[in-house]
Amino acid sequence: MRTDLLCLVAAGFCVTAGAASAQSAASANIQTTVAPYCASLEPGSPSSLALDSLVGPTGQLSSDFSGTTSYSLTGYYCNARAEITLTASPLRPSAPVTVSDVASFTDRVDYTAALAWDDVSLEVLSATESPAQTTTSEANIGTLTVTVSAPITANNRRPVAATYEAAVTLTIAPVA
Repeated sequence: MRTDLLCLVAAGFCVTAGAASAQSAASANIQTTVAPYCASLEPGSPSSLALDSLVGPTGQLSSDFSGTTSYSLTGYYCNARAEITLTASPLRPSAPVTVSDVASFTDRVDYTAALAWDDVSLEVLSATESPAQTTTSEANIGTLTVTVSAPITANNRRPVAATYEAAVTLTIAPVA
């Protein structure tokens, strides 16, 4: 019985050796794509910034906002170059107000909005109401921070009493 088993094992090696010498090789290329994409590793969206009072004890515009002046997203990334646009509208009363003494009072407060993200920085003035734009040269990742600062009125006029609102809009679009 051992002799028969040994012969079967030997025959199996012979068949394997013959089959191996008759093989041929082929390869296939494998391809895929990764679409350009931008997102935050921290879910959520920007909240409102509570700038607090715009004026000091004399009713003159404060030189700085006293409340929350920035919003940050940690781990914001684009896996490709990106086009970035930052816009800022002036602070205006949320409900209509009348400004009769336009030499002394105003219903408009301008400011600077700035973006800092990895090696990208961008700044826009609400007074121009024109967007600031840039295109990154590479993929980026890091904390993205938008800040508002430097409130100002034309001719240093006092803002009239009201609740003021504005919008800072940041658009980041990956470039294919």
